Amino acid sequence: MVPDEQSAKVAEALTLFIRHGLFARASSASDRAQFRHVMICEAVHDTLMGRDRKRLHSHAADILRSGYLGTPDAAPDVLAEHLRVAERWVECIQTHLAASGDTAAQGAYVETEGHCEAALKLIDKVGSPEQRRELQFKLQVQLGVALTGEYGYASPRVESAYLSAEAVCGEGAEAEKLYPIIRGLATLNLVRGKLATAYNLSQQGLALAERSNRPEFRIDAMSVQCYTTLYYGRLADCRTWIERCLALYREEQGHGLTYPVPQDAATAALALLPTVAWLLGDAHGAEDAIREGLAHVERLNRDFDRALLHTWIAGTRYTQRRYDEAEEHAQKAVAISQAVAISQQPRYREWYATGLLMSLLAQAARGAAPDCVLQATETCTAFAREGVGLNASYYLWGLARGSARAGDGQTAQYMLAEAFRRAEASEESRMNAELLILGAELEPDEASAQRLLARALHIADEEGAIATSLRAAVAMVLRSGGAAADLDTAKMTLDVLDGRAPYPAQRDWMHERLAHLRRGLDPQLGTEQRT
Repeated sequence: MVPDEQSAKVAEALTLFIRHGLFARASSASDRAQFRHVMICEAVHDTLMGRDRKRLHSHAADILRSGYLGTPDAAPDVLAEHLRVAERWVECIQTHLAASGDTAAQGAYVETEGHCEAALKLIDKVGSPEQRRELQFKLQVQLGVALTGEYGYASPRVESAYLSAEAVCGEGAEAEKLYPIIRGLATLNLVRGKLATAYNLSQQGLALAERSNRPEFRIDAMSVQCYTTLYYGRLADCRTWIERCLALYREEQGHGLTYPVPQDAATAALALLPTVAWLLGDAHGAEDAIREGLAHVERLNRDFDRALLHTWIAGTRYTQRRYDEAEEHAQKAVAISQAVAISQQPRYREWYATGLLMSLLAQAARGAAPDCVLQATETCTAFAREGVGLNASYYLWGLARGSARAGDGQTAQYMLAEAFRRAEASEESRMNAELLILGAELEPDEASAQRLLARALHIADEEGAIATSLRAAVAMVLRSGGAAADLDTAKMTLDVLDGRAPYPAQRDWMHERLAHLRRGLDPQLGTEQRT
């Protein structure tokens, strides 16, 4: 913005100021410079501009808006600072708000948080009460998104942001305003392991989304329903919600919508689908879902979604006992979340920590690795300390498996007991059958082991978890002996379940194998049920 005839003098002056430590070059290859410190900037501006400072900054903002938007000179923080000094409060806040949305869309949540915090510091300067409330509400919701992306839903700062937004808009606000708040609180309670509260809030959110008539809210509300139903409902219902969510996403071109949370709604649904399909006995569907999910996040090209999906796939592979692939996906989540900022903190702490935990559990399950078990235990302890209660029984199941693999049966039994205790406290029952199966593996008394397996089979049947039912039935046949044909079927089935052999071609092979093994177990199951 320097006239050509003055450029030489400006360059000479900048060289002098740089020599005296007032300015610093942006880079060695650049002709741009900036003040070394904000205090120097303030002192120079006060000295040279005096009473004209407000007017000159206002004029600079107008110049930047009229011809320099999209250039470094008119970066949002630069433009907002000119507007702040010019005391154009509303425009300054709106500039930060718009920038917070842009940075959030790129997954740059530290920058999003910075814009929101800077704007909220000025909110009392807005004269109109109605406009002040509207801007404050939007900033608090956007701050909730940013903090969720950085720290995860269990963070007290996330809760504070959503409760502040709720206080601003009031309980009687229209559905369009209430939905992002109820949605945030639903997921916060879910992550903290308060499943009944989370489910009820997700139902409220679904009703609000329908009333708002906004497709992005309706799609997102369905994605929340997928999760609360998985943990507090039935597997079949969960898959129905996943399919409804994805169908609406495709119908409404959901990839082009902006959601009130860090992740894309289809990414959230697709992250669940492999595990749900597998448990329902649809092994081929689980593989299809993994491929679809990976292709989806690559099209989105957002690292947050990539990290989320790889973390959940790692969980699917661990459930399937395919530990090499579990570790591979977990490590990808860690790498994507790894720090690139000066702070050297992970960009997405939730997926970094969960990915690291899944990697450690996979290593501990694959071979004796007491150091991995110790690190994984420390990570789980940190989760509990931060208020993360969801999946506690799953992680403790993994710690028990790792401890058993390392030959520490006493710790394995303790971890199993703690997993049952945490599951009962949170009403999260989805892992109970798996916990019983592992308990049977650790049980030296044959009759006791068979009773545990019979209970596991019964619980898995009730939940519709065909894969878990099949695993329990296989274990019962292998432990009790029986007809040679049944033993052969059980051994072959275990190889397939654990990834050592390819899936049979037919899609319902799990159902067929389970029906076959159950016929041989009927007399024994009758005995176990009577006892």
